[in-house]
Amino acid sequence: MSWLELKIPPLLLMLVCGFGIFWFGASPDVLSNWALLIPGALTGVLGVILLVRAVRRFVAAKTTVNPHTPSKSSELVIEGEYRWTRNPMYLGMLLILIGLVIVMPSVTGGAIAAAFLVYITRFQIMPEERLLEAQFGGEYREYKRRVRRWI
Repeated sequence: MSWLELKIPPLLLMLVCGFGIFWFGASPDVLSNWALLIPGALTGVLGVILLVRAVRRFVAAKTTVNPHTPSKSSELVIEGEYRWTRNPMYLGMLLILIGLVIVMPSVTGGAIAAAFLVYITRFQIMPEERLLEAQFGGEYREYKRRVRRWI
């Protein structure tokens, strides 16, 4: 299964998963259910904010944001949201999907969000971690020891 590592762009995967959640959870009254709409929207907005802030930190550090080339990282970004999660971009994407599941609840939608979590961990994050450890050595190992992968 290593042939899947670093192959599917995470943003594309999130969009496909989001479409699946919408497909299986949308109903005509989805926008009238405020008890679900407000917490779902807040969760999704939190995800967008986290994702954008994390990308901006990479841009400010002048390091690659390209998820297919973590070996081209020139800087280990460990400040801001990276102090409490090693993967704020992926966490932001997951929060967006969870927000959709809250607004459009379905067992299938929940399974899709869970599948995103499993896939992104196994085929994106773990390979990135191997490459970053090879590139940054002890500094990255110390960072991994201090900061959790997700939250």
